[in-house]
Amino acid sequence: MANYIFDFDGTVADSLPAALKVFNAWVRNREPVGDEELEHLKNLSATQIMKELGVPKWRVPSLIVKGRREMSKHLKEVPVFDGIKDVLDKISVPENKLFIVSSNGNRNIKRFLSDNDLDKYFKKIYADIGILGKASALKKVVRDNNLAKPETYYIGDEARDVIAAKKNGLHSVAVTWGYNGTKILESQNPEKLVSSSKELIRALSN
Repeated sequence: MANYIFDFDGTVADSLPAALKVFNAWVRNREPVGDEELEHLKNLSATQIMKELGVPKWRVPSLIVKGRREMSKHLKEVPVFDGIKDVLDKISVPENKLFIVSSNGNRNIKRFLSDNDLDKYFKKIYADIGILGKASALKKVVRDNNLAKPETYYIGDEARDVIAAKKNGLHSVAVTWGYNGTKILESQNPEKLVSSSKELIRALSN
């Protein structure tokens, strides 16, 4: 028996291109983020990214709310990452429990999962989490569902996901296909670092 908690954006949903489109549409006093700058930003922490983009901390909550609303207009453009359905098929046996923890909105996530026939896999969604609130959200998932920590994995694409998993004593599995780059993920020493769905299946099967 095992429990699998998935991050959503950058782990299940390939939403970075749509998110970048939304952000660049907001830009007024700087050049839009291009490919070269994006690769640089992907290896920074969330706090460092906000500083580089000139976003003051006090604006973050309102921007998250606005971002969720804008992303809802682009959901049809967002694909599921290659191989994720295979991963979910492999680990979705009756004795296992699967969850989602995300900063994205509950309505967006439910709609995306339904549109892509993924809703059948997940027991519950914990959404609308603050950008720095992953650790407390994971604690709530574990407590609410009486999950055994040694049997619980958190799969995410950002350094903050690895940090949150470690704070809660969960297995940390980082994927390299999302919002953060390999360099910053490696710096947090996740238990497993994977770059393909096949590697993810192996990491979750051990």
